[in-house]
Amino acid sequence: MRKSARTIVVGLFALAIGWAWAPGTASALETELGMGAFAGFTIGASFLDTSGIEDYLEPADVDSFGTAHLDLGGEFTGILYDRVVLGMNAAFLVDDNEGPDLDVLLSAGSFHFYGGYLLFETHRLRGYPVLGLGYSNLNLRLDGDYTPLPPAQQAGVDYVSLDALGQGADARIATQEEISLNYGAMTAEAAFHLEFYHPIAGRPDSFAFMLTGVRLGYEVEMFSTGWYLDGDSLHGEEPDFRFDRGFVRLIFGFGGGGAFERSHRRIYPEPDAAAQDDLAPEPERHQ
Repeated sequence: MRKSARTIVVGLFALAIGWAWAPGTASALETELGMGAFAGFTIGASFLDTSGIEDYLEPADVDSFGTAHLDLGGEFTGILYDRVVLGMNAAFLVDDNEGPDLDVLLSAGSFHFYGGYLLFETHRLRGYPVLGLGYSNLNLRLDGDYTPLPPAQQAGVDYVSLDALGQGADARIATQEEISLNYGAMTAEAAFHLEFYHPIAGRPDSFAFMLTGVRLGYEVEMFSTGWYLDGDSLHGEEPDFRFDRGFVRLIFGFGGGGAFERSHRRIYPEPDAAAQDDLAPEPERHQ
């Protein structure tokens, strides 16, 4: 599954490069984007260290999750006054693993608001760094025999005597089949956007465009709200985990905008010399 995910990401990146540099269908349009916005979706990989979670699940003999995870998300970005960048993004990942008697579903999501500044812009290519703040959450759903794990007692595992069954021992019986562990944190992210945009329709100073790009960055945990078990604070031993991860994501979207300075000149045009001559009053004739 992970090999297929990597193949999909590489294929989409190649498609993005070809799309962005294809011959323009609206080559006469202005391609310097000074004011505008776009929305799109993202697909890529997150590099999340889950080794502490794997150690926590080791008594149940659950397989390793690995480090790289396929994630999907969305992006909305606005460009203001030629240089200022404001936006928001969300990203989600899902991975599952299993042991002999326990299935584990790991899911995570994050949402950030960010701001940045345009560093450069050439023909259909621009780059800018951003800094963002937001919230991230990770969920572990344990389905099956979780009795070897620390949360078992809090989740409602009863110790019952099996003497009546002739086994002469105590055993742990789970009173519910599934439990959910949640971890939340306030996070900050730093990223760099490299984007190609391709005008598709409009006027010389206002146009619609397709956009493809890549987003490279790192997310770091600022402080955590801790672990919760089915809505209550988790007691006792907790998984050793921090919401720190690197990521690389491809962006595909559509938007609209135009050249800020050109729009300004169109609204307040300066008359040329010929127009000034036409508007000048005729000299008085003396008889």
